[in-house]
Amino acid sequence: MRALAIGVAVAVCLVVAIAIAASGAIAQDAGTRSLASSQVSVTNTATQAAQARAGRNALTIQNHGATAMYCGPTNAVTTTTGFRLPGVDGASITLPTTAAVWCITAAGSQTVSVIEAF
Repeated sequence: MRALAIGVAVAVCLVVAIAIAASGAIAQDAGTRSLASSQVSVTNTATQAAQARAGRNALTIQNHGATAMYCGPTNAVTTTTGFRLPGVDGASITLPTTAAVWCITAAGSQTVSVIEAF
């Protein structure tokens, strides 16, 4: 009897799930359709790490070395206004944005990788 009750409950759940999916009440994420990658040398002058792109889901910036960087949404970013990305090889930040991202170092230069998901 218990097995029959469990079977009925599972069948009801499947019918409800199919009905919801068919009605479109739950949006389904199509996932990332494409990627774009680049490398940029960031200096002590604000450097555009990624341009603004409509349709971008997210971008990840990864530090390649020992120099800290500071990132923000405009070329006015400074070491006191930017988000600090530590000077650790592999340190990264993922941003769900379509906006441009600018980075700057306090001194010297640092290579970063950028990967964008669309």
